[in-house]
Amino acid sequence: MKEKDKKKMSSKKKKLLMGAAAAIAVIFGAGFIGDNCLTVSKYELTSDKVSEKIRIVNVSDLHNKRFGKEQSRLTETVLSLEPDIIVMTGDIAEHPSLAKNAYTFIKNVSDTAPVYYSPGNHEHRLSSENFNRLMDGITEAGGTVLTDEYAVEQVKGNHINIIGLDDISLNNETLKELCAQVDHDNYTAVLAHEPQYIENYQAQDCELVMSGHAHGGQIILPFIGPVFAPDQLFFPKYTEGVHTANGTSLVISRGLANNAPCPRFFNPPEIVVIDIE
Repeated sequence: MKEKDKKKMSSKKKKLLMGAAAAIAVIFGAGFIGDNCLTVSKYELTSDKVSEKIRIVNVSDLHNKRFGKEQSRLTETVLSLEPDIIVMTGDIAEHPSLAKNAYTFIKNVSDTAPVYYSPGNHEHRLSSENFNRLMDGITEAGGTVLTDEYAVEQVKGNHINIIGLDDISLNNETLKELCAQVDHDNYTAVLAHEPQYIENYQAQDCELVMSGHAHGGQIILPFIGPVFAPDQLFFPKYTEGVHTANGTSLVISRGLANNAPCPRFFNPPEIVVIDIE
């Protein structure tokens, strides 16, 4: 082979290697951003049951992920949104011994706004003893645990019914029974970890349901959309945003953590803000 041809081949190899390195860098960079860059999505709902705007912030699917030392980035972002109520719609940590970051966040914000929590599917992978330990830890940190029960929160002269569904009660009569107990002169907001039971939620007498679980579809492809979500499998329908029917709005968070083998692509962690006016 002539020296000139050798140089051409060497130049092609270098270009290929440089191109591969650039592609890998883009992939890793996108993955890092996808897993760590906090974003905020704001939605506005209206109701004649509130006399002044109420802001609810949903911090879902934390999986004990840390955003800054002592959860500083997450705390500062949430508090900067000036929430009236903070909710955590499940999958807070994999084990009570691994829940330090979750507890820290709750401690950081619970003096500013009440924090309500309902369990997700990951909590039910724990033994009953560890499940109870995790619930106790949330309470000790300043949160209110709602498992198939409700509380009434007074905000700016309005009374808000907050129903918390256990993850094992999302597709049965529990929500119907709880909705029958609350005062419907009040606005009713429901914490329900998994969004795919939307028909059950929207068949009940409640104004708002907040979910997570789908992790935004993990990977969002341009022109195609979300790729995969637990329990919805490939190309899921309910991964983010507002879905309204029968007077009930389901607002889905893409969540904060990554619990899958691959990074979140074009799908950064999300804090959801819901303004009810």
